[in-house]
Amino acid sequence: MMVFNIRFGFQEEDDKKKIISRQAVRAVILKSDSVFMIHNNKGDYKFPGGGIDANEKPIEALKREVQEETGRFITKIVQKLGEVNERSMDKYDANAIFEHISHYYLCEIADKQGLQQLDEYEWELNFHPVWVALDRAIEQNECLLQNNTTENNHWVRRETAVLKALKKLGDNGR
Repeated sequence: MMVFNIRFGFQEEDDKKKIISRQAVRAVILKSDSVFMIHNNKGDYKFPGGGIDANEKPIEALKREVQEETGRFITKIVQKLGEVNERSMDKYDANAIFEHISHYYLCEIADKQGLQQLDEYEWELNFHPVWVALDRAIEQNECLLQNNTTENNHWVRRETAVLKALKKLGDNGR
């Protein structure tokens, strides 16, 4: 059972437009009231994860992305928590809709820290894994969203919505 199903952008179908879809996976790693996230030099927090490569299974991509971005290995995938579906007009094709679907999984990771294997843009953003209080991550990302700057990373709105869904879930469990 999925805990959340979040949608951004227009969701109606347009028979005249083709849909270009990109699938991604993201790890939700919790410990007490903290969440394991990627922090960067723009100040936001994001869940470790990324795109699923061609011919790659989602779980393989999840393990690969977490190891690359954090230097940690997933020891257990507990369950799928939910999805975020983001739709917008495609940047490169005026006759297409770009759909980005992120699948979130509750995971556990090894304590041992290895080396990150970051892409160039991740190095430029100084990606580094941190344990952060759930409320602090929400507060920081919301602050960036309120400033509504074009400097924000494109994922801030998505990740903030997921953080809030997790907080609501935790609050309902108390």
